[in-house]
Amino acid sequence: MWTSCVTRGTQDGLPCGQHGNSAHGCWHNVPLTCDDVLHTLCVEDNSEILLSTAAPPPDTPGKGPKGLHYPRMGGMSTSSTQFSTANPLRVTMVCTGNICRSPMAEAILTSTLRGSDLEGRVVVDSAGTHDYHVGDNADGRARQILAEGGYTISHRARRFDPAWFEDKDLILAMDAGHMQLLRALAARHAADDATVVAFRDFDPEGPGDVPDPYYDNLDAYRLVRTMVERSMPNLMDHLRAMLATTT
Repeated sequence: MWTSCVTRGTQDGLPCGQHGNSAHGCWHNVPLTCDDVLHTLCVEDNSEILLSTAAPPPDTPGKGPKGLHYPRMGGMSTSSTQFSTANPLRVTMVCTGNICRSPMAEAILTSTLRGSDLEGRVVVDSAGTHDYHVGDNADGRARQILAEGGYTISHRARRFDPAWFEDKDLILAMDAGHMQLLRALAARHAADDATVVAFRDFDPEGPGDVPDPYYDNLDAYRLVRTMVERSMPNLMDHLRAMLATTT
């Protein structure tokens, strides 16, 4: 039976569970070592070990962070697996002012979770690295483009609180600048930044930044929505993998 060990970092053959910061996923049911430098994936099928840097196994549902391919876990389909609603995962989307990109990502993930096998098991919110718009609603253009896609949002902008490094299971930065700021903030507060991951690590057309649409037109907001939507399958698989380590 598949089990999952979601670990992070660039390492040199260290046992799983001893990695550093970058998102990395290892799947196995015995202790393994893996080479994250080449972003390999450790897979065991109870008969042999496969280290894959090329094509994923035949039943692989999608690409995960850093180009990793997550194998489908035995008995863990969206139709049959029931996750407990106790101690849900806490996910926070982060952009600059918390009025455009991060609330759009929050709304889309919240909608994707609704009616899925992960409903009630993941709590989603968002925040900004700066206090430019604290207390404001999401940008009107963001709300318009979300509505075009059938999404609803109730939002008040807030700034990221350093105490959340301990409380959150996954902090998704919209661009490299947010990654840098979050890691610097964690360092100043002697907090672990292992939960900070680039959002577009889950984008099959990534990696890279989710571009800031604030000074652009509606098409820029549509692009943000498109990037977030196409990232949902891989992000959902990653959340399932995280939950599999706690259930």
